[in-house]
Amino acid sequence: LLQVGKFISLRPHYIIIVPKLSVLIIDSKHIQALMNLGLTLLQAKTYLTLTKLGKADIKGISKASNVVREEIYRIMPKLEKIGLVEKIVGRPTVYEALPLKEGLSMLLISRTEEKCQTAKENKNVNSEFTRE
Repeated sequence: LLQVGKFISLRPHYIIIVPKLSVLIIDSKHIQALMNLGLTLLQAKTYLTLTKLGKADIKGISKASNVVREEIYRIMPKLEKIGLVEKIVGRPTVYEALPLKEGLSMLLISRTEEKCQTAKENKNVNSEFTRE
């Protein structure tokens, strides 16, 4: 028997039992894709959970993702800075996720730009060594 709030890994999906939503299914491929693009496991779980919930407060995100509330408080500003979530000020503060397709595209562009910048820096360092 599955418990409410229990996070279970059944390859290739993560299943979270959520009150009122019954079952929230998160594909482990999506988690891995987000991690490959620079997110941590908890950031990926949190973002994917919020994409499924639509809008939610910290408590709701914590319960649905099975990530402790204190971690959600640390994660949300990082996801907001990256641009994956938007804070909606109110009582309580609510967050809304960028749709998954757009989020993946944004992370891919960001990762590509970082790699290009690193390649330029490596080229500059290499050219400095060859001159000496």
